[in-house]
Amino acid sequence: MGDRPDVKDNVKIGNFNLAGIPKAKAGVPQIKVTFSVDENSILTVSAKDEKTGGGGSLKIKNIQDSLFEEERIRMMKDALRFQEQDEKIRQARDSRNALEKYCVKIKKILEDIQLVKFITKEDQTAIEKIAKEGAEWVKTNSNAPDAAVFQQKRNEINASYLPIRNKIYEAAGISLSVGKDDEDLD
Repeated sequence: MGDRPDVKDNVKIGNFNLAGIPKAKAGVPQIKVTFSVDENSILTVSAKDEKTGGGGSLKIKNIQDSLFEEERIRMMKDALRFQEQDEKIRQARDSRNALEKYCVKIKKILEDIQLVKFITKEDQTAIEKIAKEGAEWVKTNSNAPDAAVFQQKRNEINASYLPIRNKIYEAAGISLSVGKDDEDLD
């Protein structure tokens, strides 16, 4: 419970495990998560895999009573005091997640049925390398404190990837604006 972006700065009020969800590549499982609070202040959190139906839920009663008033006040003051720092953490985390997702998306061009016949073996190897090195960089630098670090890496990845991707798209007869990366094409 709390408003801070890092789990360590909040209070744990419960946990649950999601069962029945098979291992899959990032972005493949479609998990629907719902949060609801009833009139008695009982929080219900549930998650369900849309494909398999597997999931779990958790009910937490007396959320208000789980903290002393002094602790709640301290947490609210901390949230205000660290607001700027927390925003930087959120921005860095969002940039990291976007870069990680982008690296996964880069590799998916190799699975595109309409494009696969236009991808040379050399381009395939280059795309695999770009995606792998990008994902490894994200893992190694996942705690970088600044969003600009992740944007810089994305720019470096684009410098290698976009010319290859654009060549493939051109061969396939797909037109796009110069410089647009795959996130712009969604």
